[in-house]
Amino acid sequence: MSNFTSRRAAAGLATAGALLLGALAAAPQAGAQPVYVCQKVGGTFHVVSSKQHCKKGEGKLSLGVSSAGAMGMVGATGPAGVTGSVGAAGPAGPAGPEGKEGPAGKSGAAAAQGEKGAAGVAGATGPTGPAGATGATGSTGATGAVGAVGPITIEEGTGTIGPMAEGAEVAPTLRVLTTACPSGTVLVAGGFYSSGVGINLLASAPAEKNPTTSLRVAGAWEYVAENTGTGSSKLTAYAQCMKT
Repeated sequence: MSNFTSRRAAAGLATAGALLLGALAAAPQAGAQPVYVCQKVGGTFHVVSSKQHCKKGEGKLSLGVSSAGAMGMVGATGPAGVTGSVGAAGPAGPAGPEGKEGPAGKSGAAAAQGEKGAAGVAGATGPTGPAGATGATGSTGATGAVGAVGPITIEEGTGTIGPMAEGAEVAPTLRVLTTACPSGTVLVAGGFYSSGVGINLLASAPAEKNPTTSLRVAGAWEYVAENTGTGSSKLTAYAQCMKT
C-alpha cells in the first residue's frame, strides 16, 4: 500500500471514530451498555444490535460506555505515523485457468514485392536419363519430285541366225541374243531388229524376266527369234543403259 493510501485510510478511520464518539456522547448513558456498530474500512458505519450480523465487507465493533459520566470530546487527530517498510513479496499464486481463444486477427496488408534476385550459377549437368520408349511410326511423307534423268547410253549386240534345217525333220532355227549394260549403269529399256524373210519374234524383254530362257542375266536385254526361212538373217538387240 502506498503512503497516500495509508494516510487516506487512517484519516477515514479517525473521522468515522470522531463521528461515532460524538453520537455516543450525545446519547443518554443509562445502563452503560456497550454499543455495536458495523463499518466498512475507511467508510460509513451504522449501529446494530449485539446479535445482528454485519453486511459483507463490514467489520463489527463493540464500543463500551463508562457510567462515570458523559464522554468527552475527541481530541485532534495526531500526526500520521511513519510509513512502515515494504514487506517481502509473497509467493506467486497458482496459475489461473487458461482463457478462451480470442478471435482471429485481421489479415495484414500484402507486403510489397521484393526486387528480383540475381540469377544463380548454372548447376552441373545431371546424368543421362534412360532411353525413352520407341515412338509411334510417323505417317508416310509426300513423294519427292522426280529427279533429273541421267545420261542414257545404248548398247548394241548383233548375231546371225541361219536358215531352217533341211531334211525329214524340218524345224526352225532358234537364236537367243543378249545385250548387257556395262558396270556403273542400270537397264532402263531395250529393243530389237532383224533382216531377212521368215524371222519370227519369240521374246523381247529384260533377260532376268524372260520366261523363254533360263539365263536370267541382270541388267541385260534379251531377244529370242526363230528362222523359218531358207536364208540367213542378221539379228540386233538393243539395251538402253543409264549411269547411276
